[in-house]
Amino acid sequence: MAWGFDISTEAAAERFWPAATHTTVALARAAGEARVGPKRQAARERIVVLCADLKRAAGDGEGALVGAIAGSLGAFVARAELDEQALDVIAGHLEALRAVVSHTIAGSGGTIGRAIMAGLEASVARHAPADRTPAA
Repeated sequence: MAWGFDISTEAAAERFWPAATHTTVALARAAGEARVGPKRQAARERIVVLCADLKRAAGDGEGALVGAIAGSLGAFVARAELDEQALDVIAGHLEALRAVVSHTIAGSGGTIGRAIMAGLEASVARHAPADRTPAA
């Protein structure tokens, strides 16, 4: 989804939150498909693309926390073996994303944002995804 706007303007920021809500729903749908063996790879690719789009649209201003969560989720999914533990990490990211978007937590989110990111980073570290990067 190429959003075609820069969130740095007030008008664009007003459009960002509904678009972020829509993307969060699409991410949840793709995460559900990641639970189904034959759809797993397509779901992985969709999650990575959606996260990259959301992170890019979020920028580093009003949508910074949304972008940070999306970036963390996209990086994790790109590397993780999609087992049950990884699906739990994905679910945690989606829960955080839903909360931030539904409560329109702007910027980095302050203390709440730091706590959310610390929790997500800890869950990613506990899973220690396999390196899926192709050998050079």
